[in-house]
Amino acid sequence: MTGIDLPNPGFRPAERVEEKGRRLSNYANTFKVPFEFNAMAQNFREALFHFTTLFDMLEANVAREMASGFSEGGR
Repeated sequence: MTGIDLPNPGFRPAERVEEKGRRLSNYANTFKVPFEFNAMAQNFREALFHFTTLFDMLEANVAREMASGFSEGGR
C-alpha cells in the first residue's frame, strides 16, 4: 500500500504519513496479514507524476513481454 500526504514543514516532512503506515502495519500484524507500506510526502502533482511514470514503465514492460511471448510461440 502506498500512502500519499502533503509534506510537513521542517526536518521530518513524511512523519505524519509514516506514522499512519506504522499503525496500519501494527494492525495487520495483529491478524498476521502480510503488509507493506510505502510513505510518500509529496504534493499531488509530484505524486501523480511518480505514479504516471511507474505505470508507463509497467505498460512498456508488459507489452514487450507479451510481444516476445507471442513471437516465441506463446510459451
